[in-house]
Amino acid sequence: MGVHGKECENILTGGSVAQCLDLYKLRYMENIRSRISKIIGEGALPRDPSEVVTLFLDDECKTVVEDECVLWDFKKEFPHKRSDDYCEKIVTSICAFHNTYGGLLLFGIHDGHRSIGHNKVNIDIEKWNAFLGEKLTNSIECLYRQYEIKRQGVAAEAKIDVLLIPKRPVSSPPVKLKKSLTSKQDFEIYHYRKLHEVRVADSDNLPFLFSARNNPDVELERLELVDAKIDSTLPGNPSSINKFVGRTKVLTELWRWLFHSRDSRRFLYGDGGSGKTTVAFEFTNLVVENCVGLPNYQGHPIDQVIFLSAKKRELDPISREIINKQRTDFIDAEDMFRAILVCSELYSPEEVDKLDYDELADMLEEYFDTANAFLVIDDIDTLTTDRTDPGAEVLAEILSRSKTGSKVLYTVRNLPT
Repeated sequence: MGVHGKECENILTGGSVAQCLDLYKLRYMENIRSRISKIIGEGALPRDPSEVVTLFLDDECKTVVEDECVLWDFKKEFPHKRSDDYCEKIVTSICAFHNTYGGLLLFGIHDGHRSIGHNKVNIDIEKWNAFLGEKLTNSIECLYRQYEIKRQGVAAEAKIDVLLIPKRPVSSPPVKLKKSLTSKQDFEIYHYRKLHEVRVADSDNLPFLFSARNNPDVELERLELVDAKIDSTLPGNPSSINKFVGRTKVLTELWRWLFHSRDSRRFLYGDGGSGKTTVAFEFTNLVVENCVGLPNYQGHPIDQVIFLSAKKRELDPISREIINKQRTDFIDAEDMFRAILVCSELYSPEEVDKLDYDELADMLEEYFDTANAFLVIDDIDTLTTDRTDPGAEVLAEILSRSKTGSKVLYTVRNLPT
């Protein structure tokens, strides 16, 4: 009786045989996931095949008996070429592992009867990693080891080639192909692992892609932050739609800017009614709900999100008519500075009410040096069209010197100059 059989025999102490087998399978899969997660986390493939590849094999070490999951995948052969659909599929799979928890790609497993030893392609890991570095938006340093498996009753050994794909660090943005390997067109999508599949990420998956992506098999203690939210002044949803879909490219660029760029400000521009405010709101909401503890470019997590609007009129999405708003959050630069300071909860309205422009700017500079704030200023060009100083240049100068990496996102009607 092999490894699988011995463990199964140990738990056959009560209940039906079917129940015990189900329990055994569940426990054994949990054990494998934990062990593989540890290997990925340590970033090293063990020399002994019993510590990694034979975990997936039957008692005779002839066929694979475990199913694929979020942490590993089985392939028959390593790519022969670097420009066909199969190679693109393998590269996409590597990106998906890297964007999720990391993982193992095992080559040499027959797709049908799951026998081993079918990879005939020699793997030069240095050339392969160089190829990935050339074709991907970020480099991935895969580890490689070949294992020789002794099969019961078979004289010749069978080989299984294993790639270890590391988990993407939080300090790096998600990775994807720059261009398709076959059509040479831009590759605009990200991939991630869900159970045993490689999936295309949409706007709902962006918070996960840009988060710490804690592996529940080894990082349970870090999952306590899942339900936590960043302190914010986010108003009610301005959109009449129930579910926000699409705009993945725009949201992705905003994520990259907020967490992986030096730039202190960014603009969302478009005609009235084009959805600028909705995109800004949904992006901000995703940040508030999913980014507790996630560090920015300078290594500081966001402490507070402040959403303010200068919008006096807006398009009713149902009637398609322009309506006047009952109130705005600020009417000029000084008013905006005061609103930010009050929203920080460090100052009361009475404390900032009588301060002049320069005094308010000094207090903002002090605030941004002690707290990492993400500001969203909606419809800022309402002020410029009224020939009112919006304070945007002074705010940008203050933020560019921020020790915490505080940033501001503006929505405007016209392309900023």
